Amino acid sequence: MENVTLIPGWMKSVKFYGDYQGPDIWKGISENKIKTDCVVAHSLGCNYLFSECELKNVQQIILVNPLIPKRGVISWMYRWIKYALSGALAYDKQNSFIYFPYAFLRYLLIVNVDIIKKIELFGKDKVVVVRGSRDKYFCDDVAAKNIRASGITLFEADNLGHEWCKEYDSAVKQFIKQK
Repeated sequence: MENVTLIPGWMKSVKFYGDYQGPDIWKGISENKIKTDCVVAHSLGCNYLFSECELKNVQQIILVNPLIPKRGVISWMYRWIKYALSGALAYDKQNSFIYFPYAFLRYLLIVNVDIIKKIELFGKDKVVVVRGSRDKYFCDDVAAKNIRASGITLFEADNLGHEWCKEYDSAVKQFIKQK
């Protein structure tokens, strides 16, 4: 997708998501200036987007399963371990474990971003959150309640968990077409 920048979730490469373009931030390749009108970010990539990127020209942001509400580093790590042990975690062959130390350090630096506050500063009218109704580790029911209470547009995808899949891809492409 030429007019879209994708910010991948933790330890994922952009190729993992299909035909999107974007920086492989977990390998140390970062492009902090977004040069497209639309940005799609997944999971911890949402934190990276709001903490590291210049969003001056961005007109639309689609967040897929962002880490909401703001929680501590240990809480997120505990949730990630439960998620990994659940068997739902998909391994990205493009993003080798040799990048783990760099990715973990970056995680520590960006995990405390308050995404809801950042969305309010950016403009709620430009943001859509897509959440899997079965995501019980990161963008869970508490997150959905916080998103709704903040007045941010929330789309709940039935029977989907946290991991990116073709159904998320379809939903994202529908929101891009609507703009």
